[in-house]
Amino acid sequence: MLKLFLLCCIGISALTVRPASAQIEVRLEPDAKVGSDTVWVDVRLVAATDTLETAVSSFQFRVVTYFGVEFLGSESAYSLVEKEGWTSRHSLENGRVGGFSSSLDAIATAGVLIRLQFLVPGTDTQGNVELQDFRLNSGNPDHFPSVPSLSLNLINHQE
Repeated sequence: MLKLFLLCCIGISALTVRPASAQIEVRLEPDAKVGSDTVWVDVRLVAATDTLETAVSSFQFRVVTYFGVEFLGSESAYSLVEKEGWTSRHSLENGRVGGFSSSLDAIATAGVLIRLQFLVPGTDTQGNVELQDFRLNSGNPDHFPSVPSLSLNLINHQE
């Protein structure tokens, strides 16, 4: 009797598993009560729960505008970085916005990170805003989308 033996080789490969890093959604939300050509936009940190998986002690991004929209500055009032221990700044020359604190004053809850102000050239104009080079804590936690953006149209935002 002839017996046929089949030898199956199973390749085993080393699998490197990295721990899943925390992710935070970043949304740009225009103020719903726009009554002029000046628009306030909240930069909001959104998480599955009200608590962030990784506390934030610094942030930075560059504001880029298109189609005549002009960046007028940032404000920390009524935001997460308003609390004592935080410093935030903006530069109109290069569009940079950033802030930092000690780890003791880090942000651990979702909410409005900072507020941005823009000038939209007219009510029949639609402009775009992007936050490029966006980073929280120099890259940890990750955020999405990779480039937060928004289309501004005054007609859609007036009362």
